Amino acid sequence: MHFWRAVLMQEQNKDKYTVDDCFGKFIQCFAAQDRMADGFVFVAQESAGRAQYPMAKVYLNQALSMDPSNPVALLLKQQLDELGFPLEGGGIDSLAGNDEDDDDEDDDDDDENRLFIGKSPADLYEIASTHFANREYEQCADVFEISCIRSNHQLSPSCANAVYCRNMVIDWGFNGTQFESDMRRMERIATMEIAQFRETSADGVGFSWKRAMSTHPHMMLSYPIRNATLKRYVAESAAFTEDMSQRITNQGTIDPLPSDLPFQHDFADYIKEFGSSTTDPKSWKSKLRIGFVASGFNSKAVLYLSHDMFRFFETSKFEVHIFSLGAPDSPLFIKHGMRGVDWRERVKQNVDVFHDVQKY
Repeated sequence: MHFWRAVLMQEQNKDKYTVDDCFGKFIQCFAAQDRMADGFVFVAQESAGRAQYPMAKVYLNQALSMDPSNPVALLLKQQLDELGFPLEGGGIDSLAGNDEDDDDEDDDDDDENRLFIGKSPADLYEIASTHFANREYEQCADVFEISCIRSNHQLSPSCANAVYCRNMVIDWGFNGTQFESDMRRMERIATMEIAQFRETSADGVGFSWKRAMSTHPHMMLSYPIRNATLKRYVAESAAFTEDMSQRITNQGTIDPLPSDLPFQHDFADYIKEFGSSTTDPKSWKSKLRIGFVASGFNSKAVLYLSHDMFRFFETSKFEVHIFSLGAPDSPLFIKHGMRGVDWRERVKQNVDVFHDVQKY
């Protein structure tokens, strides 16, 4: 990927190297992995993305001459056909490898490719989702990516899910270049959807979301995104839309929030309740009770990130309650899988009351 960047930046570095210098090394990276066709497909995709369709056709022809049944190349060919830039030669079927001498495995690959021809991005999304439900992560990564490409990168759920599934199978590309590209994709998707779906009130304080963002908060949390604020907006959109979905009625309206919810009261009411005329918690005469409700107070990623925060509450002013809806980890898992570390017990040690309510 560094060599490809050098290709793109050559215009600003004419006195340092030529395009042929870095492009040759870029292709050699694919040749070393016996993936020359994939290299040419990549260049064709990049060219098409910049509307350089004649150049895209040149490299796509090279890719298909090496690998006639390459699924990404075939989909790009169909996109170029639809845009009015058909390749010379036969149609997709003629490029999909119909020689009578092909072995059974090649025939199976061709049959699978033909199944995707004519499928819309939404159709492919559903197919990929079925693979995901069956825990066929390699397959769903491929089909989500095809859906993303076929939508011209407009179907963001497919584009984001392709990244997630590639990470599930640790498919980070040559020297991690696919992972770098995927992280940039996630940043682009998040930035675009914030602009599209988030609305703020006139005073700049209130906000609403037209829909949840395409990336699940748990996925976004694990990505090394340079702009951490994007993670916050992903979580915000999920929380907002989940709240709306829980209050929707059979008639399609949304019930208002109960009038007695704490955040709908003026804070002055709580000052009176605590018997103090100041908003400084250190001067309050009674403790503020805080409750955390979850099913995941065991060895899960969220608790790994949060189990230590409970010890930072000022015990003289806050009374912390945990309501655990889920079961603890088995002793054998704690002993062998966690090497004796029990996050649930750590939480218990740092809160006032741990309510195990799973039986209710």
